Amino acid sequence: MSEPLLNNSLVRVTGGRFRMTIRDYYLAALVGLTLIAEGCVRAESTPRTEHPDMEIAKLTEAIRLNPRDANLYFSRGRAYYDKGEYDKAILDYTDAIRLDHKLSDAYYHRARVLAVGKGENDKAISDFSEAIRLDPKFAKAYYRRGVCWGMKGDIDKAIADCSEAIQIDANLAEAFGDRGRGYYQKGEYDKAIADFNQMLRLKPNQPFAYYSRGLAWGRKGEDGKAIKDFNVTGRVDSGHRWAR
Repeated sequence: MSEPLLNNSLVRVTGGRFRMTIRDYYLAALVGLTLIAEGCVRAESTPRTEHPDMEIAKLTEAIRLNPRDANLYFSRGRAYYDKGEYDKAILDYTDAIRLDHKLSDAYYHRARVLAVGKGENDKAISDFSEAIRLDPKFAKAYYRRGVCWGMKGDIDKAIADCSEAIQIDANLAEAFGDRGRGYYQKGEYDKAIADFNQMLRLKPNQPFAYYSRGLAWGRKGEDGKAIKDFNVTGRVDSGHRWAR
């Protein structure tokens, strides 16, 4: 099936026909489009260095010379995260916290590993909460805790955390995207569309936002607008992952 035909078939379903028979399918589809999923965290998950092994080796030597420096453990934890060695990253973040229990970034990044790398949302929520306690203006910690609440099915808490993140940092595009996902799941499609619009204003060419907005337009019976968003999704995402 060609991509335009596929997108048209999606709209015919979400626009009304067969809505009740595959309603759960579309809710599940959007659940999969979380900020933990590949599209929403693509930029933030990009490795900071092309040579994490070299960075790890240098930091390991620095730790040998300065074993009480929490920031060295923290930095090596980030390098291990870049390599996908999540257990080692968690150990280093834990050591950083042991040496400096007020290091909010260590709690935040350990929570990221627990959520993204291990799928342990309860533990991640606990760490994000501690990061927020230490730094009440930590917008990304609110947003990512909201993602975890969403993964656990607590949509109201997810929306509340994303709203708090937006209140602190109105330029945090991902928070608008995840709050929009929450509104979609609650059936508040106008609010969802407004948030996806804002995400696209802040970060144009986000396939997640186009695809999700297309789903919301489809739920409202706006087939033409849904088709347009689904087709744009395919153009801005070379792998067409969001339009499938």
